[in-house]
Amino acid sequence: ATPAPSSRVPFLTETPRPMSILWWDHHTAQQNVRPEAPETALASETKLDNALNGFIEGTVQLPVDGRWLLQYYIGGPAYDRNAPDGQNFPTQNVGEPDATDSMTIEINGETAVHVNDANLQGHRKFVSQTIEGQQLTFKFSFSSAHPTRRLHPFVATGQLTLLRDRNPAPQIGTPTGEFKGVAVNSCDGKKLSPRSRVSNGYTKNIWRVPQDANLMIFQGSTLVMTVPLNKGKFKLPVPAGRYTCVATMPRYYTFYDDDCSIVAGKKRKKRIAMSPMLNPGTARIVLQWGKKPRDLDSYLLVPHKNPRLPECEVNFRKKKCHSGVVRLDVDNVRGYGPETISIDGFHPGKYQYKVNHYGQRGNGAKLRLAHATVALYTEDSTKHWELQARQGFIDKDNWYVFSIDGTTKEITTCTRDTCTTT
Repeated sequence: ATPAPSSRVPFLTETPRPMSILWWDHHTAQQNVRPEAPETALASETKLDNALNGFIEGTVQLPVDGRWLLQYYIGGPAYDRNAPDGQNFPTQNVGEPDATDSMTIEINGETAVHVNDANLQGHRKFVSQTIEGQQLTFKFSFSSAHPTRRLHPFVATGQLTLLRDRNPAPQIGTPTGEFKGVAVNSCDGKKLSPRSRVSNGYTKNIWRVPQDANLMIFQGSTLVMTVPLNKGKFKLPVPAGRYTCVATMPRYYTFYDDDCSIVAGKKRKKRIAMSPMLNPGTARIVLQWGKKPRDLDSYLLVPHKNPRLPECEVNFRKKKCHSGVVRLDVDNVRGYGPETISIDGFHPGKYQYKVNHYGQRGNGAKLRLAHATVALYTEDSTKHWELQARQGFIDKDNWYVFSIDGTTKEITTCTRDTCTTT
């Protein structure tokens, strides 16, 4: 049984998932500020509109009193006359931004001023801040020398992760099981060992890993322990129980897995796949599973820019569609995953994702035992599907998971009525 905290401090029986914070959704007042496209999804940029100054302020209520980690980034568009029409970041073709444009960011009493100089134009600046309590208050103030919206810097969607509630760690004794594994970058499969070089999701080996991931084990909202990592790996005895694993790292989205149970006398292996934060307008699909089967494969059906031409399907045989705008970054054939597909831009039409049990010609019986999970990261949310929870549907040896409308960016879980079997 799972012990509950003995105190009367508020406690949630389920570990809160990381919260995506679209600032516009929580605003209480604003002037001359709006998100990039409030009528559609995948619109995380909050910036000054066609004006010289403005602000947005608001409040976010958190589900439990405790310590939270806020992560987000700011960015500014650089000028490139050859940038695609309509693109806002990292480059745009409208004109030269003004290096004196500024953003003043106030969050829970802490203030920082950011200037749109050469260090910001075309780049992302990542910010982490610890939040105490059960409320986040914010105010972003913008000032610009030019009233052209597409030249202005922006604040991207934030992510809030619970680090601990106000309860002490529960007293859990023996027996124990062995918990071991490794933290990896989901975009290249490389181990996240400090000082090693990894992909940022767009360019190979451009990031140097600053530190080991912060891996935590929770029961409900209460932190049980922090797992020490050494050069990206961990191995330790953990008291038997039902747990949720949460991992954080600067510049990455939080890893969340509510199936980290430990059985006495047994070994439990986990691969912690950390996904780098996305540029505006892009998305990433990460598939993970257990030791068996050895090989699951990701398939993404991608519409052609010309609707009269046939779709392209990204998979292990064809790793790129539309000159690499959609691509298979990692193909894992040894169990656990990750297997990762990146989408750097969307065309009108339907994107459909499925998982195939490689080499099988059966009824999906072995696939059903895979304990597979899929995470879809977009700039404004992270969505999860679990095979064991019967989310999506199985047809033969394929798990049909979700589809995305390339125009509205609406995400729909697959049913036999909404997704086409192939």
